[in-house]
Amino acid sequence: MAPHANDARGVATGLDQKQVSADLPETFTVTSPNVQYSDDHITSKYAYRTTEVEVEGGQYVASPKETLFDFKTERRVGKVGVMLVGWVSCIIDKDHLLL
Repeated sequence: MAPHANDARGVATGLDQKQVSADLPETFTVTSPNVQYSDDHITSKYAYRTTEVEVEGGQYVASPKETLFDFKTERRVGKVGVMLVGWVSCIIDKDHLLL
């Protein structure tokens, strides 16, 4: 583990977590030609770059590869609720009714 991560309080900055969170702004924006903001969405373009290595004629051949991604996310936080999964099986069992 990196030496700076061995903070006794679990915070690598050396600051108390309450201090850090109190100083942080509520929101942030990204300034990039690949990111656009609207009232409803944030859209961004991302180029994933990697290298494909193949063996051809007893030699390794490395070829660059690029995959383009378009991401879109809503700016508004959705409603949060509770999903009751399997509640019917808790109430009604195969052998008897649990009430």
